[in-house]
Amino acid sequence: MAQAFADAATIGLIHARTLRHTDTGIIDEQLHGALHGRILIEQAKGYLAAHREVSLGDAFDLMRDHARRHSLLLSTVAQSAIDAGDLPGPPAGPHHPAEDAPAE
Repeated sequence: MAQAFADAATIGLIHARTLRHTDTGIIDEQLHGALHGRILIEQAKGYLAAHREVSLGDAFDLMRDHARRHSLLLSTVAQSAIDAGDLPGPPAGPHHPAEDAPAE
């Protein structure tokens, strides 16, 4: 009976260690992804600020507004801005001209 408890405890410890390592790997991957996305956003902000002669804050607002308007991730807009040299065009699909009208 003591051996059964020892075996159960060993299995529990091994399982807990496996979960910790798995969680750490997932967290590391998530942090790496977040850092990569943040780097893209910062690079795109700098490029758009220089290209459009606006402040960094205004460049970020342009990207954020574009991402929201077109239902895109901010990191996707940032990558497109870096690759294409400006904000990407609207995605293919139904177009609603009212969405492009400036807010009054």
